[in-house]
Amino acid sequence: MEFLVDDVRLYGFREGAGPPVLLLHGFGANLHTWSRVRKSLAEHNEVIAVDLKGFGDSDKPADGRYSLLDQAELIEGLIDHLRLTDVTLIGHSMGGGVALMTALRLASRQPNPLTRFVLIDSPAYRQAMPGFIAALRLPALGWLITRLLPAAFQTKRVIKTAYHPDTPVPDDLVEAYARSLRLPGAKSALIAAARHILPDNIDELTPQYANLDLPALLIHGRQDRVVPLWVSQRLVKQLPAASLRVIEHCGHCPQEEQSQHTARLISDFVCSL
Repeated sequence: MEFLVDDVRLYGFREGAGPPVLLLHGFGANLHTWSRVRKSLAEHNEVIAVDLKGFGDSDKPADGRYSLLDQAELIEGLIDHLRLTDVTLIGHSMGGGVALMTALRLASRQPNPLTRFVLIDSPAYRQAMPGFIAALRLPALGWLITRLLPAAFQTKRVIKTAYHPDTPVPDDLVEAYARSLRLPGAKSALIAAARHILPDNIDELTPQYANLDLPALLIHGRQDRVVPLWVSQRLVKQLPAASLRVIEHCGHCPQEEQSQHTARLISDFVCSL
């Protein structure tokens, strides 16, 4: 299924029935990241997932507009395009950053189509970049890494860095992400996204989180080495109506590493409101 938003074609799927849940994947991933939780979520909700601009099978224009704010503008447009109301927005990692920026964009709207949001190991403040993103941000090195190393090798190495050390890397995820990286324009889009992984004005935006008085659930893997746990611990104190659930023996990708636990946390949160 394809959605056309502001002349950008976003690939996605819709399944289930009930209040809509919109899923946003993380950096270097695609909607396949939700494959282990989507069926559970679709039991009581309409589940919509998209490949963000530049990722998966969505368009990858060479326009340089790959910041969280650019992506949030498209997601707001998608919500309007699909005429969604009573939306639960769920984002992982970079997708969580997009969800947070989208929530800020929608906060002044009356009525607000967004009623709650879930952030999974999501960036929110200025932080040190993980090694693989820092490397992609360097002009020459980023080009060399994406062009000279096989896509499957790159993908597996990044996933291993993101996962808990004791968690095996699933072959289906490696192939799903590597296939997308082989598509035309994917490598350039990946580099552009890495260079804009946090908005330049992030320090000006962070005080606005306190105005997001929607119910929010923060989920974070205890052993996350990509987005440190302190990010969610700080954010839960700033958001007026948020709770934090820390998943033990888990790295950066709870929806993949601890899928049943993560799906249960999300379902309980969505269905309790």
